Amino acid sequence: MPPKLAVALGTVVLIGACSGGPSEPPGPSEPPSIAISLNPSSVSTPPASSVTIGVTLARAGGFSGPVTLGVENSPSSVLASFSPPTIPPGATVSILTLQVGPGPGLGTNTMTVVGFGTAATGLGLRATKEFTLSIVAAPPN
Repeated sequence: MPPKLAVALGTVVLIGACSGGPSEPPGPSEPPSIAISLNPSSVSTPPASSVTIGVTLARAGGFSGPVTLGVENSPSSVLASFSPPTIPPGATVSILTLQVGPGPGLGTNTMTVVGFGTAATGLGLRATKEFTLSIVAAPPN
């Protein structure tokens, strides 16, 4: 007598998430960008003195490179310097020191901190933030 072959029939259940329609491709990713914030955004000082402003950098869109800082619209009697002058990858803070010479006239100056970076794609990145420097009379002795 030949052997008998037994076959079992079963049910296969597939479990998964369905959206109810065809899947949509992901949207465009956020482009690389940088932004600068200042604290404080307005300072006052007499001639022949200095003040500091905290500079905070925000990176977005996958950008993680260094950002070089500068100042635009600085009066000739004001020397601006950053520490560090380039914010390296992984860091977010620099200190801006403004040294006011002994002879500038009193008044208010609107200046701009500028940040420059280059994305991996070669795209140039630029961010700006205005601040106010008021040169005021020195207090009496």
